[in-house]
Amino acid sequence: MIIHFIFSLGMIAECTKSPSNKIEDYMSEARIVAANMTDIDLVGQLLMPHFSMVDGTTNYIELFQKYRVGGLLLDGSVTNSVGNPARYVRTLTDKIKQAARQLQKETGLNADPLLGIDQEFGVVTRVRAGIAILPSAMALGAIHEPMLVERGWLYAGEDLAGLGFNMDFGTDADVLSNEKNPVIVSRSFGDSVKAVADNVMASVRGLQKFGVAAVLKHFPGHGNTSSDSHSSLPVLSQSLEELKNTDLPPFQAGIRAGAWGVMNGHLDVRAIDPGMPATFSSKISGDLLHSGMSFQGVAVTDAMGMAPAQKWDFGEAAVRAVLAGNDILLKTPDVAKAQAGLLEALRSGRLPRKVLEDRATKVISLRLLLSSFPQPGLEKVNTNEKQQFVRSLQRMAVTVLKGLCDKAMITSPVFVSGGLGNYADQTSRMKANLAALGYIVTEKREEALSHIHLVGYSQGEDALDDRATVTVAMDTPFILGKAKSPYRVATYNSWPDAIDAATDVITGRRNAKGISPVKVEGLPRSACVKKTHLLF
Repeated sequence: MIIHFIFSLGMIAECTKSPSNKIEDYMSEARIVAANMTDIDLVGQLLMPHFSMVDGTTNYIELFQKYRVGGLLLDGSVTNSVGNPARYVRTLTDKIKQAARQLQKETGLNADPLLGIDQEFGVVTRVRAGIAILPSAMALGAIHEPMLVERGWLYAGEDLAGLGFNMDFGTDADVLSNEKNPVIVSRSFGDSVKAVADNVMASVRGLQKFGVAAVLKHFPGHGNTSSDSHSSLPVLSQSLEELKNTDLPPFQAGIRAGAWGVMNGHLDVRAIDPGMPATFSSKISGDLLHSGMSFQGVAVTDAMGMAPAQKWDFGEAAVRAVLAGNDILLKTPDVAKAQAGLLEALRSGRLPRKVLEDRATKVISLRLLLSSFPQPGLEKVNTNEKQQFVRSLQRMAVTVLKGLCDKAMITSPVFVSGGLGNYADQTSRMKANLAALGYIVTEKREEALSHIHLVGYSQGEDALDDRATVTVAMDTPFILGKAKSPYRVATYNSWPDAIDAATDVITGRRNAKGISPVKVEGLPRSACVKKTHLLF
């Protein structure tokens, strides 16, 4: 099935040029390297297992030495508990690169391994301190300024490159068209196809300027689903025309912006290949992505340990994913079995050597491309300028969907609570902020004249408190449509900057300029910004 799509998307200003570097420019050199590789080295290029940055349970030297892997997904949550987070991660990535280069000398490949990270910001953030922390995608979507989004991702790209990463599985191109979606939530830029597309373009352009490959996910779109692909196979019941008009444009926009990677999702796309996860479908991972959308970059599976990928054993799943059109197998739970399955398929002829060489050539081309970028020093990471800018983004994102716009919503004494007893750090920060502004903060609800209630990621209607004066949604704002509070505020994430920005709006110190990037039942997209309909 060959499908061609042409989309008319608004271009961003001249300062946001697409990257001039292309994977195709390195294909000739990469093809020579791949042709001379042993079977084990060739198979290894397609393997990208995970390695914990914090517990050290996996021996990365063994992964390069025994399995000849082309890269690693660095996992775990890095916080201030490691001391200096930036230096900690940079030291680790330097050691990994040195080991990989030493062990691959005999292949003739002079390039760093792929060192990837899931750094979307918001609820999916692996390095949580020591770098500039952007607001979530949905918070950025609430600003409706793609040029500012590009600048934010430019800063993020420099920081990630400074820490040693060269690949980020962080660009969510999903259009959130189903508010019951349990997994995409604030990871999406919103429900407007054009707005999501524009922000995806901006993210790609910013991130890749420092040699960090942007990987768009979850192709062909996880936004209109009602289940989580980590635990089941979500169904996309849209027609082909609906996919073309709603789900695919942001991916096409990211590809046009020069994205070097696309992640295939574990999704049942009924209009194209019913019952087969997109990751394992040649009609989707091959025909639609590469031929239909003219994607020349690297196709990556979603994590191979997720439930839909476990329909087969690890070796068989690896073979099927490669034959379907994937170039990298991400986070396979058993590297030995994946390697063995691919080698057996190669020897039996089921997986032709030419197909394997073609897949490895693209991976090697990407490695050569990324290795051509100079690495920023740690002095460039998390500068005061970056901290101030990301703080300003969060201030611009905060949205009042119901209530006052230029006056305080509360009076002393104030009681602050978190949904279902969670979010202790956020409630503590809100209390400290209020106290610093002269408010009396009480620990007894019955003494309070005002009550601020925080509700966060994955919390439902049962986490609301009908007695609250102000309800603050720290993930998607859909919950605010169910709240009873006279004042309802959205921050779209629960970072400290978000709590600080919400405090300023609730106390009347700052007007809310954000416009909800998703429609909330019964509420306007903003109670404070006029003519929001012009954006949608």
